[in-house]
Amino acid sequence: MGFKDEFLNSTKKAKEYMNKMQNGDYNCVEDFTCLLRGYILKKFLLDENCTADKISDLLDESIKKILILTNEEGFDMSDNPTCTGSSSKIEKKLLMLVKLKKDLGLEIGIDELVFYGTVTELSEKIYELLESMGER
Repeated sequence: MGFKDEFLNSTKKAKEYMNKMQNGDYNCVEDFTCLLRGYILKKFLLDENCTADKISDLLDESIKKILILTNEEGFDMSDNPTCTGSSSKIEKKLLMLVKLKKDLGLEIGIDELVFYGTVTELSEKIYELLESMGER
């Protein structure tokens, strides 16, 4: 499967996970964590049976996979550097957190969310926020 197909399939699956989170299709924090993990894995183009919990590990795997997929299709990523001095890992994590905050209507700053280092920690915090907002 090429990069485009992988990207489209992952985007579709991520939307399915997000819809379930938005609709409250979970009974407890563990169920919510499974949905959030699936969402993050798909956003990062990773396989759903990936068991890593550290977000930095998931980001490393995601970047490796993207480089492999784009290299196989002849993309030259070297002509697209960032000028801000930030890493791809930081950018990917921030973009994911901004999307989660927006799509779930979270009332918390990204500057607070960015310090959660594992999917489990992030999930527990988001679940707590949704519960306190009465979103379930």
